[in-house]
Amino acid sequence: YDNDGGDCDSRKINSNIKKIVISRYNQSNIKKLVIAKDKQTKLVISSMFNSEEIFPIPLFDWINIQGSGIDETILDGNNVSGVFDFISTNYSSLSNLSIINGNRSHGGGIYIENSSPQLSDLKIDNSYSSQAGAGIYMYESSPSLNNMEISNNYAGEETSNDGDGYGGGIFCLYSEPIITDVTISNNSANYGGGIDISNSNPILENT
Repeated sequence: YDNDGGDCDSRKINSNIKKIVISRYNQSNIKKLVIAKDKQTKLVISSMFNSEEIFPIPLFDWINIQGSGIDETILDGNNVSGVFDFISTNYSSLSNLSIINGNRSHGGGIYIENSSPQLSDLKIDNSYSSQAGAGIYMYESSPSLNNMEISNNYAGEETSNDGDGYGGGIFCLYSEPIITDVTISNNSANYGGGIDISNSNPILENT
């Protein structure tokens, strides 16, 4: 449904989230999507891509994606790709779902650059980045993180403790995030297993 109370009927959504986001984004009156309201949904990013698939999933201005719970809506990167991108994106949100098994150099689970998304009621688990921000990578951004669990993520070279590997849970560079009621546990990295903060001014409350 959109922010004005319309309905896009989640029971009819059978395509992958990329197609949903693109198709709804092109309909300017649609602002909010409800995914898998009545049953479990698991998006598995295949290592075999075709021309209709674009991963990670890009979020655009005014697009809000809402799952039906962290145990019911699960986005699985299958250890071959990052899962979500917020790049120069504002007035967007992501909530009520789990992100697992993301994998890329920066932001295995979520990559945020020059954006201010609202992230809430999320679980980010078992994601990997070779350089920074296995769970979440943020650069020149002001995201809001609320009521989240970020756990079991790893940043660094898999075969060496040398070199890069910053922020197993969160990497924060030139950013001003507000982080409230977020549990960051059992993450690891060469530098900053839970959070690596550089030239940033985060606000942490009950975290």
